[in-house]
Amino acid sequence: MRIFKKHTTAFTRIELVVVMGVCIILFLILFASLRPARNFSSKLTCTLNLKQFAIAAKMFDDAHAGYSWDISTNFGGTEEFGELSELTFRHFQVLSNDIYYTLGVICPQDSQRQAATNWGVIANTNISYFIGLDSKRNLPTSIIAGDRNISPSSVILRTTKSALPNWLSGIGLHGDTGHIAYADGHVEQLNSAGLDLAIQSTGIATNHFAVP
Repeated sequence: MRIFKKHTTAFTRIELVVVMGVCIILFLILFASLRPARNFSSKLTCTLNLKQFAIAAKMFDDAHAGYSWDISTNFGGTEEFGELSELTFRHFQVLSNDIYYTLGVICPQDSQRQAATNWGVIANTNISYFIGLDSKRNLPTSIIAGDRNISPSSVILRTTKSALPNWLSGIGLHGDTGHIAYADGHVEQLNSAGLDLAIQSTGIATNHFAVP
């Protein structure tokens, strides 16, 4: 009578290490391939957020004959908050009906800021964008808003042709570039040289940017 022995096969330790190594390499390749897609998605979201803000500001202007930061709080605006950098969020809060979601004022790449749970509790720390306090609808190249990495937090940044800012990569967001929205509603991603040119082209001698 023959006795057949059942042979079982299993990974040796070396084979297991090789398989694990291959899996790790494949994961790293996949992760690297997804990074450009994530970056593109973040840039697109930022652009759409700023476009929506420009639309909301325009709708306020249609109803009040001026942007909210040019209209007194007595008439539903935010003019009195203009020089109070710690209250920059008020300029967004008053437009909440047309911005809709609090996520609409957060850049996806802004790791230092999180969206507020609702508009009633929003603060500067829940916002990724600055406000151009001198923007006017009849000045289409004036800057209405942009990424907050133009300056340290909670300041009123004053810029002139002889005192132009740079994007600050240390704050995060889009590194040494950033997005700005113009009064005519279009949005551009610019490097620091492009930002300086945009500011010089606003037709405004001194631009005041409320940075949250």
